[in-house]
Amino acid sequence: ENLSEEEKKWHGSLCSTSGVELLKFGRKGSPKTRSFRLTNDLRLVYKSSKIGKSLEVLNLFRVNAIQKGHTTKQFHRMAKTIHGTKSEQSFSLIYDSHSRSLDLMCESEQEASALISLLEKLIIESKARNGEYEIAFYNYHWRLADKDNNGTLDINEVVDLVQRINIRLETAVIKKK
Repeated sequence: ENLSEEEKKWHGSLCSTSGVELLKFGRKGSPKTRSFRLTNDLRLVYKSSKIGKSLEVLNLFRVNAIQKGHTTKQFHRMAKTIHGTKSEQSFSLIYDSHSRSLDLMCESEQEASALISLLEKLIIESKARNGEYEIAFYNYHWRLADKDNNGTLDINEVVDLVQRINIRLETAVIKKK
């Protein structure tokens, strides 16, 4: 894989037995620190807050998108608690056809950026293993082209997308269509 040094560090930590400590925002209660591990079959495993210390598992194949910032209901619900923290430290894994989210916060913007980048690559790998590489590839590049994160592309973002996926068209031709 083509991983940056920071991504390699995160990958090593995620695959270790102790995992990575992240602040998890749930549907109820206050945010809790949880240890997240990555399994060989690309599943995120963490202890739930439920009694009995059961494990929660999120297969990265199920992730539809990664949203940066405080954009989900869980983050909005905790607005007073997280007031003063940078939204760049936070992200959400959106899964199960956009019906669920795993809302997480890192200690710094740099950590969040590296972890998001790594997770995007791992999601693509997971989908490739399950025969959905092409869809994951285009979703990944769509998200990169969608600069304002509104889920749609304006003409300049379309130009960026076409060039990003290596289709050789002149900007004027794209805008003309």
